[in-house]
Amino acid sequence: MKLKNNRQTLLAEIKKLRRQIKKLEAGAGKKNFSDEQFRLLQLAVHDAEDSVLITDAELEPPGPRIVFVNPGFTRLTGYSGKEALGQTPRILQGPKTDRKVLDRLKQCLKNGKPFSGETINYRKNGEEYYLEWHISPIRNRRGKITHFVSVQRDVTERILAQEISEKLKQQTARTAAIVETQEEERRRIAKELHDGLGQMLVAAKFNLEILQERLNEPESVKRLNEVKNVLNNVMNETRRISYNLMPSVLEDFGLGPALNFLCEQVAQTNNIPINFHTHDTLGRLPVSMEIGLYRIAQEALNNIVQHAQARQVNVQVFLKKKRIRMIIEDDGKGFTVKTSPMRMFTQSGNGLFNMRERAESLGGTFFIHSQPGYGTEIVVEAPISNHEKSN
Repeated sequence: MKLKNNRQTLLAEIKKLRRQIKKLEAGAGKKNFSDEQFRLLQLAVHDAEDSVLITDAELEPPGPRIVFVNPGFTRLTGYSGKEALGQTPRILQGPKTDRKVLDRLKQCLKNGKPFSGETINYRKNGEEYYLEWHISPIRNRRGKITHFVSVQRDVTERILAQEISEKLKQQTARTAAIVETQEEERRRIAKELHDGLGQMLVAAKFNLEILQERLNEPESVKRLNEVKNVLNNVMNETRRISYNLMPSVLEDFGLGPALNFLCEQVAQTNNIPINFHTHDTLGRLPVSMEIGLYRIAQEALNNIVQHAQARQVNVQVFLKKKRIRMIIEDDGKGFTVKTSPMRMFTQSGNGLFNMRERAESLGGTFFIHSQPGYGTEIVVEAPISNHEKSN
């Protein structure tokens, strides 16, 4: 809408100039033609925010020649009116000026048609800028083209913002692909640990128990018990690693039960009360969303355990229309949220950065509210409609 309004403003400027020039040409042969009309034309463009220049109608080099520029032209290009008059607009072109756009420009003007386009031009100091400009032919009473009037605008900020937005979209898509690949690899490794290594450990423990029944020497029995204890620890650690890589409860029952079990585990292991609340109607969510939100909660709880010194933690997950919101809050020591989000994420370690990346890969948002002495609140919200449902 803003771009459309900008172009409408430029076209309105051109129409206004064309009317003024036609009035001047119509009155040029009359005795009552006065300097007042010239003054009106100058006033019409002098205070215009955009750059305005008028050239003669000679399109082949060394033309067209600039016959008029307004102060906006000087602000845009760095060339004063005295420097620009008699020059060709080609002084603003350079290596990155799009030749295809210039060819289309020349063809339009040769056919007596208006032109609109964008390209890169160069200021007097050599600085590049993105230009949006509109050119219209000016005809005399006999219909012959005598001049071209051009209204130009610096759109560098808009173009750069579009490029940054596109790069962010591409980065989000790449991040989502990487995360998906990582989760597939986690699932594969978890399955191998459970079905492969896990089964071998169970078999080893079973054989040790059979061997223990046949031993009579106290020292041998003692050593065998030590080996069994080590084996039990290895089995428990294998189960823990396998579960963290891909929780079976998440795959089998969904996000709500998986988060509830995660909170119970973290609370029991670290002796921190963790309250979990969710809607009974939460149900199954898209696979990517269940995994993404679970990983964010997992990372957030890990940060709380390591850094927050919290006495109480609350985790909430609920639906709001076609969006899901997860809130994780603690009453720990809190921290100062940096003014710059990028600075906060880069200086606070990979944890916050990874959580934000996961939220954005879901098409969602990630916010942190914190203050020293007043705890921390993390809010993640994402749309559900853009993802496939879990089976």
